[in-house]
Amino acid sequence: MKKISTKKGIIIFYVIDFILLAIIAGVISLLPKKNSPKSKDSVILNTKYLSQIDEFQITDLSTGESISLKKNDIFWYGTVNEKNDIEKEKEVFPCDMERLSLLIEELSEIKKITLLTSSREFHSAYGISSDEGICLQAKQNGNILTYITFGKEDTFKQKIPFKMENQDKIYDAAVPGTYLTTDRSFWCDPYIQPVFITGNQEESERSLRRGRLTEADFSSKEQNPDSILRYTAENGNMTTLYIKKQDDTYLIRPSFTAYSTEKQKYFSIFNYSYRISQTTYNGLKK
Repeated sequence: MKKISTKKGIIIFYVIDFILLAIIAGVISLLPKKNSPKSKDSVILNTKYLSQIDEFQITDLSTGESISLKKNDIFWYGTVNEKNDIEKEKEVFPCDMERLSLLIEELSEIKKITLLTSSREFHSAYGISSDEGICLQAKQNGNILTYITFGKEDTFKQKIPFKMENQDKIYDAAVPGTYLTTDRSFWCDPYIQPVFITGNQEESERSLRRGRLTEADFSSKEQNPDSILRYTAENGNMTTLYIKKQDDTYLIRPSFTAYSTEKQKYFSIFNYSYRISQTTYNGLKK
């Protein structure tokens, strides 16, 4: 028998190896790809609704807490309703327009969305069920235009699963989970003189920032304010602060007066309170 040289043996080995790899690759390419994630470019919030929406309602299905961001003829404002009486607005505050605009932008821009499952039995695995997840409703005159439920964020992929109402399919997309919250302090205008009062972001920024929203009842005699401060914006609108010292902080209940009597009915809807530090209080008195 004729011996094959070492050099020829190595060449034959690599040729056979290449042929086998080519066969394996061909077989894999022919296998059905039903288990591969299906991705597509889409928006989460249909852009045709943007001009119609006058309310966003965000509900935490696990706690029942809900917050509504509503639009009237002049500005957006937020409301928190009593749990036992959804018609009774417990708090009403001016909306942080920068954050609301970013939420709308994130939901309405084209994103790569990936199908995770089409089976209802796997919904809970993604944190989506009747009592789990964050529900976002976009409305017009109280009628629901879009109903989306978001699940648990995948911090590794930095994506959040979601499903549309009356659908079993769950997709995921890169959506900032920060905005899927019912925290009223997050959604309230951050300035002591809100932007809707000044009409000017820079002027509001000069008025200092408020603290977290809290519950403070100034209606009873025991809760009467210790002091009152008033500020008039460049456009003539006025902010009045009813202040009560509590421990090492100050409770503030603001009220607003419109320069135009026609707008006062909108300005008088607010009912919210917040805390400020001693440093901020000192700054307000300058």
